[in-house]
Amino acid sequence: ALASDLADRIRSNRLPANNYTGTGVNARAIADLADWTDAVETQLPGGEGAVRFRDGTATTPAQYMIEVSWNEVGQGDPTTFELRLEI
Repeated sequence: ALASDLADRIRSNRLPANNYTGTGVNARAIADLADWTDAVETQLPGGEGAVRFRDGTATTPAQYMIEVSWNEVGQGDPTTFELRLEI
């Protein structure tokens, strides 16, 4: 749900395509990332979020990889979920 939330935010604020890399100056993207990171950290035990961006080419769309990881009870390694969003 948290990864989908950020994907929805990216879809609604998609220009320029790399808004959500964490290095941009788009005020809405900066606020969205801060809100999302806070939600991941507070809602999941040991929660961490990361966003990667891959530019599109002439034959492939640009992609965001939204990753959420957390500590599952009784597991030694963190659980990780990745959502890929093509824009």
